[in-house]
Amino acid sequence: MRVAAIGPERFASLDCVTGEATQMRETVKAIKSMSDVDLICYYYRSPNILISEKGEEISWADLPKLCDVAHVFTRLPKGYDSVSEHLAKVPSLLSTVYWNHCFREFISVKNGTVKRNFLRSFEYIFRRLTKRKIRDYASWCMGILPNTWAEGNVFKNVYQLRKHAICVPVPNAIAYRPNIETLEKPHDMPDGEYAVCPGIFAPRKNQIALVRAMKGSGIPIVFLGQPYDAVPGHYEKCVEEADENMYFMGHVPSTSDRYWAILKHARIAILASDCETPGIAMLEAALSGARPVVPLYGGTQEYFGIMGEYHNPFFVSSIRDAVLTAWQRGKLLPQEALYYSCYTWEWTAELTVNAYKKAIEIFNQYYSSEQ
Repeated sequence: MRVAAIGPERFASLDCVTGEATQMRETVKAIKSMSDVDLICYYYRSPNILISEKGEEISWADLPKLCDVAHVFTRLPKGYDSVSEHLAKVPSLLSTVYWNHCFREFISVKNGTVKRNFLRSFEYIFRRLTKRKIRDYASWCMGILPNTWAEGNVFKNVYQLRKHAICVPVPNAIAYRPNIETLEKPHDMPDGEYAVCPGIFAPRKNQIALVRAMKGSGIPIVFLGQPYDAVPGHYEKCVEEADENMYFMGHVPSTSDRYWAILKHARIAILASDCETPGIAMLEAALSGARPVVPLYGGTQEYFGIMGEYHNPFFVSSIRDAVLTAWQRGKLLPQEALYYSCYTWEWTAELTVNAYKKAIEIFNQYYSSEQ
């Protein structure tokens, strides 16, 4: 089976450490280790040009000749409508990495992002109430691979898929660390127990709401992550409003023992984001034993179930209540934390390849005669 994995050109750089880039990179690596799959990565530079992982330029029009199935990671940007006809000529699947909810747009505006985001919230409400879908965007999709059922349902509420398209949830995953138990607490961590908040500082990550919610609580909170250059000022605002129990450690590589040691010795882990899918960092924290405190939105309950605490990210009071409840419940039990060891990239790869086979089968049954 020949597979073309397609993503934006920025994903080609190892310096791109966003969750969606990591998802593509690790899924591709795991699939390449499977003997019956021949996978090549392509990165799009424009609606006309794809760059292969070997640096060769090809046209989107050549795609049907190069693969048996195409796998697009994250939605194509506006202006790429012309590539739909080429993707429609092969069984094509989309890893959606998508969530649309009015609250996430309100949060984005509240935390300083461009005001046009405010208008998107009304589009979401309009489409939910009228059940009108965007019909052109995903007309080429033979299937979608969301991270959760909830994400898939949200996507299907907004976009019209191809007839007979499949929806196969493929969860996010992590690289299991067998030496977690042996890692000692870093010397520069707070005395006693603490909470950890891993993630880049950006308006949608909503750390400012967490700072305001927990100021004066007495719970030490360790923030891991660097400022997001595209939206300056959010990190500085968080530092300015923080109290003496909040610690800003900057970016700590997730491959380092220091990163995993900080997670291992945390009592709880918090994400105040507008949504999470649930985010690789929170899976890593749960595997390390930190009880997750996560937003209601993004399919988090499908991952964390009764082990997590959930908040509405728009309300500071909701964030505070969820954090205090999780703090009282304490760390995950060892058997609860061990559950997250099943979220491996190898499992993700198997689910993805099975979806490829199903998409090819449906395409051959209904669409091959049209080509």
